[in-house]
Order: sequence, then C-alpha cells, then structure tokens
Amino acid sequence: MSRDRSANHPRRTYFTAWARQKRARERAMARQSARVCPRRFGRFGLCGGVLETIVLSGGATVIRCARCERFERGICRDCPQRVAGKVGYARRCSDCRDTAVRASLRAYAQRNRALLRAKARAYYQRDDAIRQQRNLYKKEWRRKNPLKVMMHRRQQRLRGCGGFATREAYLAYHRAYRARKKIAA
Repeated sequence: MSRDRSANHPRRTYFTAWARQKRARERAMARQSARVCPRRFGRFGLCGGVLETIVLSGGATVIRCARCERFERGICRDCPQRVAGKVGYARRCSDCRDTAVRASLRAYAQRNRALLRAKARAYYQRDDAIRQQRNLYKKEWRRKNPLKVMMHRRQQRLRGCGGFATREAYLAYHRAYRARKKIAA
C-alpha cells in the first residue's frame, strides 16, 4: 500500500501547520531582542520592518511588525493594493513589483558598470553581423539627420576635445585616421 503524499493528506496538512507555528514562535523569540524584524525572505532577503511593542489589557506584551502583517494578509508592501500572486508568497502588487525590479536592475547596472561595459564591448566585437547592422543603421540615421550631425560636431568642436585630453590629441587622431583610410581632409 502506497502512502499518499498529496497536499490534501491530513498528516501533511498537520505538519505544515506545525512547522508554520514553530517558525512563528522562533520569530517571536528573535523579535524580543531586535529593533527591526528579523524575518527572512529567501536567501538574502530580510523584512527589516520597524518592530513595535503593544501592551495588552492584561499586561501581556506583543511585538508586531506592520510589514509582516501586511504580507500575511496579502497587501502590497508599498501601497494599499492586493498582491499580485499567492498570499503568503508575493510581497508586492504588479505595479510596485515592476517598479522595484526596474530599480534593482538600475542599481545593479550602476554597481557593475565596468563589467557590463566589457560584456557589451565583447558582444559587439564578437559578432560581425551585429556590428555591420548597427553601422548601417548609424550611417542611415546620419544621412537622414544632417542638421543633428552638424550640431553635434559643432558642440564637440566648441567643447574643445571631443573625448580627448586636449584639442591637439583630437586633431592628431583625426589626421591619422584620415591618413589610414586615405580620406581627403
């Protein structure tokens, strides 16, 4: 006779509830000596909500975290909407989640700027088809927007160096480039 391991099995339901209560007791013990909520979310996530102590009418004290209570009721962490996903798992509504993901990606890009630039350069240099496609697009854009190209070049001239340390270095680079490509000045 095989044992039923499905979610509807009474023993499994009992042990799930028991484990949940055990974690709640452990969390309550950890909160007694903390200023912010020590509840873990995943490997590195931490609730971090401010803990408040409430004294009940009989003199008993309860330490509560507003963030955790919102999480358990299925309310978004940042706004009053319902969470997008399963209650007890999801923490934000779809709008706030998208905003948080974009902010996270932006922060990652700022922290790892050199790495991401090296990866982009390697990707661009590794594939000739991509490089040719981008160059054709730039060439076509320049052909269709001569005024913008002219204004950009004027700004670079007025700025003085156009990305080079000195004006002389800028001019020397372009003289060498024209000589290499045999372009008339």
